[in-house]
Amino acid sequence: MNRLTDIKEKLLLTGGLLLAVALMYVTGVGCIIKRVTGIPCPGCGMTRALAAALRFDFRTAFSYHAMFWALPLMYLFLIYDLSPFRSRLLNRLCGGVLIAGFFGNWLWHLFFGPAL
Repeated sequence: MNRLTDIKEKLLLTGGLLLAVALMYVTGVGCIIKRVTGIPCPGCGMTRALAAALRFDFRTAFSYHAMFWALPLMYLFLIYDLSPFRSRLLNRLCGGVLIAGFFGNWLWHLFFGPAL
């Protein structure tokens, strides 16, 4: 596959994800996993956290989802096929920190109550 096709596919995926999040936010559906199972997913609260961060209300953003700051890094991983850094060790370390952060945030909200 050539590089231009790869970039187009990633931009299309980005647009689709943004559209899906916007539709869930506007319609009030929220997290589909939580709606079906009753248990919040590790990403629950991320949309509200980003909305709060865009208003520069970082205290509220952290209370909704402590990993909201990691979205640009996660996007780099998507764009660069899970290898945004030259060092394989750095890629694995960052990926591990992201996974641990999301899992830790999820457990925190499961055991100590929902976000605001």
